[in-house]
Amino acid sequence: MVALENLPLISRLRKRRRREEEKVYRREVKISFMDIVDYISYRYFSWLAAYLVKTFEMDRALKLAGINTYPVMYMSRVLMISTAFLLLGLYLDFWILLSGASIIIKVLMVIASLLIPVMVIAVGLAYPSTKISSRKEGIEAELPFFAAYLSIMSRGGVPVSVVIERVSKLKIFKAIREEAVMIKTKIKLLGKNPLDALEEHAIENPSHIFRDFILGYTTAVKIGSDVVHYLEIRTQDLFDRRLNDIRILAERMTLYLEIYLIVAVIATIVFYIFFTISSVLPAGTGGFQGTAQLVLYSFVVMPTINIIMLVMVDRARPKTPVVIKSHITALIFYSLPIALLSIPFIIAFTNMPDLLAGEAPTRIDIILVSSAVSIVAILASIPPALVYFHVTRINRGISLAISNFLRDLAETRKTGLSPEQSVVSLSTRDYGPLSDIVRRIATSIEVGIPLEQAVRKAVRNVRDWVSLSSLRFLVDSIEVGGGNPEVLDALARYTYGLVTIQEEFRKRTRIYVLMPYLGAIIVASATLLVLGYTIKTLEVVSPEAAGATVPAAGLGISILPPEDLGRVALILSLGVLLNSWMMGLMAGKIRDGSIGAGFIHSILLVVITLIIIILGVFMLPLP
Repeated sequence: MVALENLPLISRLRKRRRREEEKVYRREVKISFMDIVDYISYRYFSWLAAYLVKTFEMDRALKLAGINTYPVMYMSRVLMISTAFLLLGLYLDFWILLSGASIIIKVLMVIASLLIPVMVIAVGLAYPSTKISSRKEGIEAELPFFAAYLSIMSRGGVPVSVVIERVSKLKIFKAIREEAVMIKTKIKLLGKNPLDALEEHAIENPSHIFRDFILGYTTAVKIGSDVVHYLEIRTQDLFDRRLNDIRILAERMTLYLEIYLIVAVIATIVFYIFFTISSVLPAGTGGFQGTAQLVLYSFVVMPTINIIMLVMVDRARPKTPVVIKSHITALIFYSLPIALLSIPFIIAFTNMPDLLAGEAPTRIDIILVSSAVSIVAILASIPPALVYFHVTRINRGISLAISNFLRDLAETRKTGLSPEQSVVSLSTRDYGPLSDIVRRIATSIEVGIPLEQAVRKAVRNVRDWVSLSSLRFLVDSIEVGGGNPEVLDALARYTYGLVTIQEEFRKRTRIYVLMPYLGAIIVASATLLVLGYTIKTLEVVSPEAAGATVPAAGLGISILPPEDLGRVALILSLGVLLNSWMMGLMAGKIRDGSIGAGFIHSILLVVITLIIIILGVFMLPLP
């Protein structure tokens, strides 16, 4: 046996078995496409990326923005994308230079191929700053409500670690929830003390208001002062500050609306007058060059201006984590198919094929085409308008009713009833739109369902953030603090503060909803009036037949032929219809903060504009 064990083959087999037994299992790592891109980016651009990171202090910017990416890797990716655009641009330039394109197009393509890579780098450098601003705005918008929640929990004796754990899972928060997740990671993963994790996160936060609030709270806890008193005072200060911010936002929205009126109404009327006069003059003095400009301004420039102003107004309004998106779904799945299916009917019931073939539109053609387009716009606007109206009808006035309910609940708790029994006893009272919700909660409690599940089932269709946050605070205060009357009274007070903030903004912006209505009516009326009066003026100056040139004041002037006049009138009619429809979206954005409400205003404005078009067309000398 000893001789066999000493054989070379047996020895090699024994060593192989020993290596297999000692072998550590390694999981197979799959390399994705982005891993390959990151490797190439870092391999070839890390030297330049490191210089840019040091020059523009990208490490600090990425940390404040909450972007958890190695700064050199981030800039390497940006440089990689910029290089890809540069190579693509040079490839396209090579073929364009060899083609027979004009020298202007070649020069523009070369300039674009050089500018786009520079713009990519500029966007990459500016993106962290944008994220910092967005993160700061989100935190400061939700900070008063987080302070109220922390105050309620502290009054109930809940430790800060539990509060962070709960906030990290609350869907009523968005920005604060992300901050809580970061703090929770430092506590759970890095093993830091909750107060130390809070302080470290506050120091690295872009919002100085959040930083001051958290550092003051941790200091109060460490020195043993009255934490609840500090939180109540700071919460009230934050609510007052938020009210001042709402006033500033309302003033900013006023500025945006004034700019919008100047551009969408005054500038539109001026350009329409210029384009109309240019269109009715003969080709030698402007002619159909003005018609092309009129098409470009009506269907490209004005919609772009409206979209830009919608974005600006959206940024000026205070944001909430709860966003109503059902009207977007209705717009995609109902309005878009309706619009596409309506195209054959428009072609069938109007003279559209002949008009596209070059036939001159008559007065009846303009009215039929305008009416058909208006019907399509109305039909496409009805589904999102109905969906949004149904959702908001349930939530209208519910936030103020929540405030009254919480105040009555605090008074009922003082009689000695438990929180659940207090809710059941209040279910017989009338709280307006909240009554059905309170009754559903009471019914669920009576059959033995826990309070949290009862509330979750009752508010399934509620989309009002103040109501959802208040009921969430109520459930947590009862579960962790017993729902004592002082806590409920503080919750009622904070809820009333939330309602006050919303009502303050609505009061300040309510009057501005009339501006899009006045603007759309003025543009629609003035456009056709200018066209009609221009034609009549030229008829007085040149009484000859249409298209004939006669000397007038030393100038040769000719009136646009009726067939060309019909085309100008049709373009103007469709242009003002589109402008009115988009102004309706602006009215809804101003009034309720959502384009879902704007579809209702769009329907009204399209109907008003169509009536103005029908009346204005009869003023024109058309067959």
